[in-house]
Amino acid sequence: MLEHLQLVVRGLSQYSGQIGIVGGGPAGLLVARELLRLGLNVDVFEASKQVGRPPHCTGIVSVKTLERFSVGSSCVEAVYREAVFVDDRLRVFARVRGSPLAVKLYRPCLEELLAGQVRELGGQLFLGARVVHVDSQGRVLVEGGQVNTYSCIVVADGATRNISKKLFKSRCSWLTGVEVRVELQKRVRCDAFYTFHGPRFSRGFFAWFAPVEDGRKAVIGVGSRDAVVERLNLILKLFDKLVGISSVYERRSGIILGGPPAPKPVIGKAYGIGDALCTSKPFTGGGLYAISVLYRPLALAIRLEKPRVYEEAYKALTRELKLQHFYTKIARNTWPLAKKVLELALRRKCHIDFDRHSSLVSCLFKEG
Repeated sequence: MLEHLQLVVRGLSQYSGQIGIVGGGPAGLLVARELLRLGLNVDVFEASKQVGRPPHCTGIVSVKTLERFSVGSSCVEAVYREAVFVDDRLRVFARVRGSPLAVKLYRPCLEELLAGQVRELGGQLFLGARVVHVDSQGRVLVEGGQVNTYSCIVVADGATRNISKKLFKSRCSWLTGVEVRVELQKRVRCDAFYTFHGPRFSRGFFAWFAPVEDGRKAVIGVGSRDAVVERLNLILKLFDKLVGISSVYERRSGIILGGPPAPKPVIGKAYGIGDALCTSKPFTGGGLYAISVLYRPLALAIRLEKPRVYEEAYKALTRELKLQHFYTKIARNTWPLAKKVLELALRRKCHIDFDRHSSLVSCLFKEG
C-alpha cells in the first residue's frame, strides 16, 4: 500500500519527532504531553481541522480519573454528588452517592487545554492530517502525503478505529449514541445526573440527563442498538413536559464502544491506547477512565524502551474491564433480575467508585 501512494504532503514535509502519535484527542494528547516531559520529541497527527471538534463523549468521570489527568478543574462544567437510576415506568430504583461522586468534563475545553500544553512543551501538532496507514515497523502514511518512519508510534485513533482495528485485531462491540444540549425553562437540581434503563429508552445501553451550568441547561442523550433518534425524541418530550425545554442548541452523534479490550496493546513499534484498544467501560460507556490509567505507563515504556512496562499496566487494567464486561453482559440479558440486584447492592453502606463498576459487586457481597 505504501509504495503505491504519492509521497508529497503540504505543510507536513518536515518532521521533528522521534515518536509519531496518531490522534489528537485526550489519549493522544496526554501521551504526547508525558513523552515531552520525559524528554522525547513528538509529532501528533489529528484528522480534524480543529482540536476538540466535533465534540465527542459526554465526559462524566470519577474525581480520581480527573486527578490522574493533571489538568486542574477549569474544564469541569458540573460536579455530581448522586447518580439516579430510573426504570421504564419512571420509577427511581437505585441511587449512588458520593462526595462528590463524579464530575462532567467539557471535552472541547479539555482537548484545547491539552493541545496548548503539548505546544508549550515543544510538540508538533498537525491538524487536518488524516493518517491512512500505520505498520508495526513505525511507518506512518498521511492521506495524500508523505511516509515517515518513527522509533515508535502511538495509535490513538478514537472510536472509528480506522487504523487500530486491523493493527491490534480488536473485536469491539458498539452501538450508536446521540446527544443534544438544551436550555431549560425551569432550573433543575444540578448535583445529580439521571440514567434511564429498560427497552422503552434503549436496547443495549441507556438514556441520560446530565444538568450543567447550575441546572439551567442539560445534556440529554441515548445509546441504543436501534431507533436512537426516535428514542431521543421520546426522552426530549418527557423532559419538555417535566421542566420545559426552551431550545436545543447542539446536536451530535457517534459510536459508543463496549469492549472487550484488545488482546495486545503493543504490536512491534506500535502502541495502542484508548478506543484503539476498546478499553471503554461497558456498562456506562466512555474511555477516559482507561486513558487516565494507561497514558503514563505507555510513555514510560517508550522512554525506557521496555514495552513490558506498558503491557503489565494494560493487563492489570483489563482484568477490571473484563469483569465489567462479564457483569454487563449478564445485566443486559437478565435486566429485571439485574435491576433487583443493583437495588440490593446500593442499599449497602460502602464506597462505590464511579469508574470501577466491579465495586458494585464487591458492595453486594460485603458483610454487615
